[in-house]
Amino acid sequence: LAIAVIGFASATAPLEGLLGVGQPGCVLWITPDLLDVVVPEAGVALVQLSIPGAPALIAQSYLQQVIPMGFGAGGALVEITATDALRCTIGAFW
Repeated sequence: LAIAVIGFASATAPLEGLLGVGQPGCVLWITPDLLDVVVPEAGVALVQLSIPGAPALIAQSYLQQVIPMGFGAGGALVEITATDALRCTIGAFW
């Protein structure tokens, strides 16, 4: 299970110690403006974001990061990690 995070600004929130299972060195690098639960399949988590075809959005940017969670026996949460943040710029495609 993972949390897909979309943000519009940078942040620095260490996840170490979060719920007692956040891993050292893992940081939430963006503001959590939009959250979505993602269920990985075969170790891959696909994150999708629908963006309207509004010309005013062209060249606007947002940030994306994924927070994977590991579960142990009995479904207990045993690990929270974090990917690097990714800055995405909305463009036009024809």
